[in-house]
Amino acid sequence: MTIKPIPDGYTAVTPYLIVKDPDALIAFMKKAFGATVADEHRTPDGTIAHADVVVGGAHVMMGQASEKWPEKTGSIMVYVPDADSTYQAALAAGAT
Repeated sequence: MTIKPIPDGYTAVTPYLIVKDPDALIAFMKKAFGATVADEHRTPDGTIAHADVVVGGAHVMMGQASEKWPEKTGSIMVYVPDADSTYQAALAAGAT
């Protein structure tokens, strides 16, 4: 049996974001980019410990910031078929 080093549907590089409010980011990504949640794990208090969100076939993973894992800044390039309508959707979803 051969073990695949990269799971089906993933690429060799997958962004992992550590954010203050993963629920808010996921809601924004759904509204602005039509994202779907592929996987989600919550802690007993209901916060997201880990989430795997798909945008246009690309996976973006994320987790809740904490004292041990502080929030980090970063950038992700997103290619879209219509930049103007996506920009308007992002604004409607709360982008500034």
